[in-house]
Amino acid sequence: MVAAITAALPSILVKKYILTKKIVWIAMAIISYLILITAYTVLLALLNAFNVIIVVSTGIIIYGDKIGVCEIIGIILLLVSIYLLARKSKVTIK
Repeated sequence: MVAAITAALPSILVKKYILTKKIVWIAMAIISYLILITAYTVLLALLNAFNVIIVVSTGIIIYGDKIGVCEIIGIILLLVSIYLLARKSKVTIK
C-alpha cells in the first residue's frame, strides 16, 4: 500500500501542476521522482546482494560446493556493502 502511494505521488503532483500552473507542484513532483528513484536504486542493490547470498548458500548447503579464499573475501565484502546500504547515515549536509 505504501509503495503504491509513493509511486503515485509524483503523478498526482504533475496533475496538480497541470490544473493550477503553479511551479511549486512541478518542483515537488521532481523532488518526489528523485526520492523514488533513489529508493528503488538502493532496494535493487540490496535484492541483488541477497540473491548472491542465496545462490552461494544453496550451493554450499545442498550441493556441497567448496569455496576458496577469494569467494570468502567476496562474501565478506558483499555483507559489508549490505550493511553500508542499510544503515542510516549520521552525516548531515549543512
